[in-house]
Amino acid sequence: MFRSMNDLNGYMVEAIDGEVRSVDDILFDDILWNVRYLVANTGEWLPGRQVLIAPEASQQPDWRSRKIPVALTKEQIENSPPLEMDKPVNKQWEQKFVPYYGWTTYWLDIDGDPHLRSMSEVKGYDIMALDGEIGKVEDLIVDDEDWRIGYMVVDTSSWNPLSRKTMIPPEWITGIDEKEDTVLVDVKQSQVKDAPEYNASEPINREVETVLYDYYGKPHYWANL
Repeated sequence: MFRSMNDLNGYMVEAIDGEVRSVDDILFDDILWNVRYLVANTGEWLPGRQVLIAPEASQQPDWRSRKIPVALTKEQIENSPPLEMDKPVNKQWEQKFVPYYGWTTYWLDIDGDPHLRSMSEVKGYDIMALDGEIGKVEDLIVDDEDWRIGYMVVDTSSWNPLSRKTMIPPEWITGIDEKEDTVLVDVKQSQVKDAPEYNASEPINREVETVLYDYYGKPHYWANL
């Protein structure tokens, strides 16, 4: 099932022996567009540190009570390689951090040099189509089975008289320019203007996806699954 990452903010991360505190960000790679870490706000427990939890350490979230249990103890988390608040996550640090937990070294399975992006950083970026701006990043929609980002939600109200929100899947994204705070996409502004509307209160199912892909004349990604 697809989940809004805006809604995930504030979920409580629960270690085996107690609460870690709440999720306040996610980090994802910009090649496969998978969530690589949940960023937990530990408050006074570990002041001045970021706590990163890989999705593979998480157990089945309790969506009703807004809790994400993880197969870690608080001692494990406390003794993990520290990362100061507001410091970027680089590969050198990950090469120490990931083996500490025995997690998958995901970057070895990716062709190219993936960069970790923060949702809090990317949210609000301008989105540029082939022929002009189409809005701003509003949300990321994630498949809760494999933590794959399925869609970026675009708020078109800055230029579209219809003031609607719509979705763009990662395979139509051609790049992220952090210097210009911009996401580049392989669609035209005129297409986005009348694109199928995203409604946060309605589930994203295969019917919704089919309407979106058919509107743009794009091949269905699920045909190759």
